[in-house]
Amino acid sequence: MDQSASPNRNVATLRDTETTSSLDHVPSIALTIAYHPHLERIGESCHLHFSDKPAELSRETLDFCAPGVSSGKPLLDPGISRTPFYLNATTDGGVCIEVRESGTNLTICRQIITGKVKLSADDIAQGVVLALGKRVVLLLHSIPPFDKFLALIDSTIAPEMIGTSVGLRRVLLEVYNVADTDKHVLLRGETGSGKELVAHAIHRASQRSKGPMEIFNIANVIETVAEAELFGVEEGAYTGAVKRMGYFERAAQGTIFLDEIGEISSSIQPKLLRTLENGDIQPVGAKKTRKVDVRVISATDASLENKIANKSFSEALYQRLKEYEIWIPPLRERREDIGFLFVHFLRKELASVHELHRLEVNETDTKPWLSATIVAQIIDYDWPGNVRELKHAVGQMVIASRGRSHLELPTALRRLWEQRPPRIKPVEVRMDSPDQPATRVEESLPRDKKPAEIEADELRDALRASRWDLNATAKRLGISRGGVYTLKERFPWFRVAGDIKVEEIQTCHKECSGQLSRMAERLEVSEAALKRRIRELGLQFER
Repeated sequence: MDQSASPNRNVATLRDTETTSSLDHVPSIALTIAYHPHLERIGESCHLHFSDKPAELSRETLDFCAPGVSSGKPLLDPGISRTPFYLNATTDGGVCIEVRESGTNLTICRQIITGKVKLSADDIAQGVVLALGKRVVLLLHSIPPFDKFLALIDSTIAPEMIGTSVGLRRVLLEVYNVADTDKHVLLRGETGSGKELVAHAIHRASQRSKGPMEIFNIANVIETVAEAELFGVEEGAYTGAVKRMGYFERAAQGTIFLDEIGEISSSIQPKLLRTLENGDIQPVGAKKTRKVDVRVISATDASLENKIANKSFSEALYQRLKEYEIWIPPLRERREDIGFLFVHFLRKELASVHELHRLEVNETDTKPWLSATIVAQIIDYDWPGNVRELKHAVGQMVIASRGRSHLELPTALRRLWEQRPPRIKPVEVRMDSPDQPATRVEESLPRDKKPAEIEADELRDALRASRWDLNATAKRLGISRGGVYTLKERFPWFRVAGDIKVEEIQTCHKECSGQLSRMAERLEVSEAALKRRIRELGLQFER
C-alpha cells in the first residue's frame, strides 16, 4: 500500500461502490491452478459450466483466468496430453471424471485414475487435488455463494497474507470494515493461521496507522511479571524497582496487540477490563490511575466460551474484547491458497541456499526438480499447524534436497503424510452397457519402459495404487517384474515383506490388533506376502 495515501480513503471508495449489494447466490465448481512450472499462473481458475456435453480438460482446452481478469488461456504445458480428460456433473452435486485415451497420468489421492471415477459433493467441498503428469497440479473445488464486493478488495492492505481464496478475501473485507473505527477487535483462529498478520493489517488501515503498534504475547510472560509489563512500574514499587512504562503507555495513540489473550491470569483481568472501559491504567506501585488512548486487538486459539463456563475468564472482559470479532479460516479451508504459499516460502528458502535457479522453467524437462507428486502431497495435506507449519516444512524440504536432482520430503514428514488415510476416496464407476464398457486398468498402462527411466515418485505412486503387489506395480510402470526388483536395488526405501525385521512385524501386529489390511498399509508391503510372514511367525491375524 502507498504509505503516502490514507488507508481510509481506499475503504471509503470501496464502500461507495454500488456492488456492495450485488450477490451471486449460486455456488459453483471450479478448477484452480495450484502449481504450474510458469509460477505466475498459480491461482488462475476456470469455472466449470456443465451442460449436456462434458467439460474437456487437456493441454489446449479450458481457459484459466487470473482473479479479476475476464480472459485467460489453457494450461499449455507440454507435459500434458492434447487428448482430454472428461468432467461432468452428477445429479447429487458431485463430479465424474473419465480417463479415456489420454497419454497423461491423472493422479487423485495417490491413485492413478483409469476409466471413470465419481467424486461426491462433500469431496468437492473439501477440495480434490489433481496431479496432471509430472508438472501441473489443479484443485477441483466448490466456490460458495460469492459476494462480488470481495473481488474489489485490495489485498495490498495485508501483503503478507498470500492467496486469492474466498475465505482470505472475506477476512480482508472485515479488516476494511472495522479498520477505520475505534472498536476493539478479537481475532479467533487456530494456531499458525495468521492472526498477527491480520492485526498488523487492521493497524495499517486505521486512523492510528502513524502511531505505534506494540505486541505483547501473554503466554510468554509469567503472571507475576505480566501486570508490570502491561501497565508499567513506579520507582520503589518493590525492591530494586525503577520507573518504566508498560506496553499500554508505549502504544499511546496507536494499537496494542494482545496475543494469546485466553492465557491472561484472573488477577489481571479486572485491570484490563477497566482499561478497556474507560482508558485507565494503574502502574504497579502507583497511587493514582492515568489515561491512555489505545486501541486493543487481541487474539486467541482457545475457546473463551469454555473458559467462561469454567469461571477462568471474565464474560465482561470477553464482551469488551470482542466489540468486533474476526474468525480466520484454517489453511485446510482455503486450500486454493496453499500453492501460492508453498511457492512463496520455497522461493525464500531456495534463495537462502543460493539455489533459486531450481524454479527456472525448462519446457523439455520430463523429470522436473519439483514434481507434481510432491506439490499434490503438499496441497492435499490438512496442515494442523497452518501457515506456520507449512513454512517450517518447506525449510526442511529445501535443506534435505540440497544438491539433489529433485525436491524431496524429509523422511519424518514423508512417513507422517503417507501413513495418514486419504482425505477422499474416488469411487470407481462401473458401466455395464455394451457400448460403454468399464475401462480396465491394464488397457491404459504405459508399455516398454526401462527401469532407469522411472523416478522415485513414479515408483511410489505405482506401489500405492497397486497396494504393493509387485505384478500389478510392474504393469502400471510398463516394465517386467524383474525390472521392479532392479528398482528395489536402486531405491533403498523400497522393501518387500521378506525384508522386514521380526521385531517390527511384532510391534505392528500389536498396534494394529492383528488386522492384516492395517498392517500392510502401515508397513507398505503386499498384503498376501505379509500374510505369509505372519503365518511363519505363528501370529494370529484378522482381515
